[in-house]
Amino acid sequence: MSEWGGDPNKITIAGDSAGGHLAIVTSLRLKEQGQWMPKRQVLIYPMLDASDSSESYAKYGDDYIITRDALLSGFDAYLSDLPREHPEASPLHRDDFEGLPETFITFQLTLRLPLQNFGESMKFKWERALVIPLRYKRQ
Repeated sequence: MSEWGGDPNKITIAGDSAGGHLAIVTSLRLKEQGQWMPKRQVLIYPMLDASDSSESYAKYGDDYIITRDALLSGFDAYLSDLPREHPEASPLHRDDFEGLPETFITFQLTLRLPLQNFGESMKFKWERALVIPLRYKRQ
């Protein structure tokens, strides 16, 4: 990194939707391996629950352009044989967030997506555990 003129202590990892899922799983894997960690992570309406058990899936999963089935088929496309309940497939259900970088989560709530309550659920879980600095924005 330094050979490119960058500072590895200032890197932010970010992603939206499936990219948000990949960003948090990347941070969790780096933590587990004792590797370098980014300074912060930005999760923009991340897909955090592949198990089809969220309130938003039930409430908004059928009547909008982005349906529950469309989102879940996205998980199927890149999870391959990994079960949907696996901690990397559904990081929302994990409880090992201590040691992750500062995190910013945002959701566009006016979209009424099946992803809507993931951010609030993650915010509640992280605040309750008091494990990482977290900023959350409801738009």
